[in-house]
Amino acid sequence: MANDGDGVHDSMNAIRCRTGLASVLCVFLLTFTSAQSRADDVVINQFNGAGEVSAWHFDYGSANVVTSVAFSTKDAKSSATSGSMAIQVTYGPSFQQAAFTANLPTPVDATTFSSLEFDVKVDDASGLDKFGNALYFQLALRNGSAFSYNKVFQDNVAVVSTNGGWRHVVVSPLTGGVDDIRAITLDLYDGNYASNGTAKIYVDNLKFTKPTPTVDVLVSKFDNSTETDPWQFDYGSPNIVNLTQFSTDDADGDPNSGSLEIQAGYGPGSPQAAFTATLNPTVDASTYLSLEFDVKVDPASALDPSGNAAYFQLALRVGTGFSYNKQFADNVAIVSTNNGWRHVVVSPLVGSVDDIHGITLDPYDGNYTAFNGPTIMRIDNLKFTAPLTVTPPPPPTASLRPALPGLNLIPQGALNRESIATHGDNLGWVGSAKPVSYAVTIGAYPDAAHNGFQTHIFLDPSDSGPDTYADYNRPNIIFLDIQNQADGTTFAAFRYKTNEPQHNTFLYSTGSLGGVSCPTALGTWTMTFDHDTNVTLTAPNGTTFSTNLPPAAAALFSGPINASLGGQANNNATVGETAVVTRFQIANGETVLADDHFSSDTELDTSFWQPAAVDPASVVFASPDSRYWLAWTLPDTGFHLQSTTGLSNTDMWTDSALPGVTYATTKRVLLHTADLPDTGKGFFRLLQPAAP
Repeated sequence: MANDGDGVHDSMNAIRCRTGLASVLCVFLLTFTSAQSRADDVVINQFNGAGEVSAWHFDYGSANVVTSVAFSTKDAKSSATSGSMAIQVTYGPSFQQAAFTANLPTPVDATTFSSLEFDVKVDDASGLDKFGNALYFQLALRNGSAFSYNKVFQDNVAVVSTNGGWRHVVVSPLTGGVDDIRAITLDLYDGNYASNGTAKIYVDNLKFTKPTPTVDVLVSKFDNSTETDPWQFDYGSPNIVNLTQFSTDDADGDPNSGSLEIQAGYGPGSPQAAFTATLNPTVDASTYLSLEFDVKVDPASALDPSGNAAYFQLALRVGTGFSYNKQFADNVAIVSTNNGWRHVVVSPLVGSVDDIHGITLDPYDGNYTAFNGPTIMRIDNLKFTAPLTVTPPPPPTASLRPALPGLNLIPQGALNRESIATHGDNLGWVGSAKPVSYAVTIGAYPDAAHNGFQTHIFLDPSDSGPDTYADYNRPNIIFLDIQNQADGTTFAAFRYKTNEPQHNTFLYSTGSLGGVSCPTALGTWTMTFDHDTNVTLTAPNGTTFSTNLPPAAAALFSGPINASLGGQANNNATVGETAVVTRFQIANGETVLADDHFSSDTELDTSFWQPAAVDPASVVFASPDSRYWLAWTLPDTGFHLQSTTGLSNTDMWTDSALPGVTYATTKRVLLHTADLPDTGKGFFRLLQPAAP
């Protein structure tokens, strides 16, 4: 990329789009920067032959303890030309310790090293203590001319069934004195043998590592609220109280950044609330080194009886089916160090990670005995680390398309209901002497490759106001379910349920009475009730389907009705796609009860409609002066949207105040005529300053 002398590296993509009399030229200047470091391994022993074992000798321990050290052909990497060091120690009530030391040929300064690693295996025939362990394994670095004892690892070792019985140990970071390491001591102890027993272990691939050449693959630093927008409630307990929002509390103390705040109200029967963000582009992490993030429990957070806020789980969602691949799971609680922040490193990544489509934060807690206020957790600096040779994500690419006036439905989660609802007016049909019809006109719809997209009408007889998940939560519901199909057609199903709160099984079984198909989703779909129980669906091409609602069911819908109009993605591949509703009508015979022309109205009629969406930003009213959707791909961390009236050398670029909203894999801005910097035109760019 060229450097133009202003400290910013620039590249440029130009897009020109003409619609009507106006022309908008969007210019995006993009850069990517990363931190890098060098690395090498410092191998102490690979135990390729008996000569490497001879340096290890018994140093100290219990009197009369029986020990032996020998070369073994058992190799942690199954190499036929290498092996390991076999150590045998006979433990008993008076034989509890045996330490072995090897002097290093040259002292090692490990102050710049990142870790110490080795492999250890317990022989299947080894003696075990009363707890099933072979011994308590300790490793110490002997530092300085006095050979000071600096213990850096200690843990029980036992027989394991994975990886041929080998356990790989990584000690990171190194602590204590490591600037002048003269020797390494393996200090093997066990005071739990009730009678004499001989423990046998193998040690292999003992080495130090320097920092690996890495590049950060940043998911989000959560610098502002637009970076928290993609994180949406995905699944969990019915009616659990939850929200995600931007917090100015930053793990690094940066006043210009922040974090993702998650609030979840756990209680009896409501133990789970999971939040997911879709990645674009998808990530192949098969060669990556780690996944890292910071997590903090707010001191004002509710805690369970064990003092934890939640059992925090992080999963990578792999493949087009968004398979759940858990990488981290642990209790999180309030900590007093580092301003309450805990840094988490997951290394190595586990399972299939070659096609990551999303990340899910899945906090769970079944230990709350009452709803006593929300847990408050914050997440920051979510990133992968990759070897230096891995190509970082590409910078954002931009697109521009005309905006279609109307009610734009853009679901942000597979199961999110993104709707608007009436204020509970007398919009019902039961008892009417004339047919009552509910009609929705669709002006744009996702293509067949993004099938399963749902446009719906819910009719709810409840008088308690709108419900985002009315089809699930309410006991009684009428549901017109319009979905596009993989073959390019669209099908509208009539569904209902009665006396089934907090569930929807009936809707998709006995309460599914059939439907009507049409070659296109575009046009007007009508649901008509006659004599309370007769139901007719009419597709845009005039095709009809008739059925009957049981009289006892119809009786439950007498009185005022809340009508909801909205959309739902139903699958992850369709999240972020758009349907545009241009008109909604309700008629009682010749009497019009409601007729909202979304495509020509200058604003949404809030005296008739109210929000009923999981994510209010997913229901966008585009007025006739809406000109374009300006969009760019993610990630866009560090990029700023700017605008100007022209491209001459004297033109001044200024940061745009237009709020970019994240929709699945893109960030979008709806441009109105008044948003263009100049009459009929404007220039926009994305700019990321180079690292200092």
